[in-house]
Amino acid sequence: MLHDRRTASPRGLRRTALHSALFYALCATAALPLAHAQDADAPASPPGQATTLDQVQVTGIRGTIQTSIDKKREETVVSDVLAADDIGDLPALSIGEAIETITGASTHREKGGASEISIRGLGPFLGSSTFNGR
Repeated sequence: MLHDRRTASPRGLRRTALHSALFYALCATAALPLAHAQDADAPASPPGQATTLDQVQVTGIRGTIQTSIDKKREETVVSDVLAADDIGDLPALSIGEAIETITGASTHREKGGASEISIRGLGPFLGSSTFNGR
């Protein structure tokens, strides 16, 4: 009698289910050290005493967003603006990486840096960049 491998036997199904359960249990066990919470350090001042701060500085980007919106309204073409203040605040290593933060812009990387910029998946030859209007 020929054995047809396409029909699964109950023994084979149990073995597959057991293997799957063991695999998931091992994955969950391996992830436990990653999910372990750490205790917070003790506060520097004793409880009940308030700490007085000399200065509190709050930084926002509302002004740069408003500048970007105003520039977009002035343009006669579809454009997006990245102000010099934004570039200084971003953790970018190059202008290409800073431009990559604009929605829809992506870069092609060569030798560790951004070499070409694509807009919304189109080729780099279909977009243009200007600096200070040039």
